[in-house]
Amino acid sequence: MGWMILLVLIGWPVLEIATFIQVGAWIGLVPTILLFLAAGAIGLWLLRAEGISLLMRAQTQMRNGVVPMQEAFDALCLVAGGVLLLLPGFLSDIVALILFVPVTRALVRLALVRSFPMRAGGVNPPPRAVIIEGEYEEVSPPRDVVPRHD
Repeated sequence: MGWMILLVLIGWPVLEIATFIQVGAWIGLVPTILLFLAAGAIGLWLLRAEGISLLMRAQTQMRNGVVPMQEAFDALCLVAGGVLLLLPGFLSDIVALILFVPVTRALVRLALVRSFPMRAGGVNPPPRAVIIEGEYEEVSPPRDVVPRHD
């Protein structure tokens, strides 16, 4: 598991740099920089719009006595998207924009729900051994009894 995290930490910036270079080769330096800035501006606008909409939905649900679980997940997606927008590169911007769109957030939520089975009280706990408590007393056979050998 640790090597996978290391691979992502090293691999992601390499992919971002390679993507930036490739896009620059296709459309030129100035258009690449303008595209990068436009993606960030659009992402910030979407973050603001979705954040306000999300807050209003959560407040409505709380007023109705409903726990806004879906809105809490959506808020986590928006925070993750906001962090990804701060990272330089097109790939992180694309992932951030995907997290800002309500339909794709719903697909991510559905995939996670299917990956982690839930029950009424929350996530299924790991199986535990059954422990039965009790008292005991050692009893030795009486001395005058001779065991039989048949």
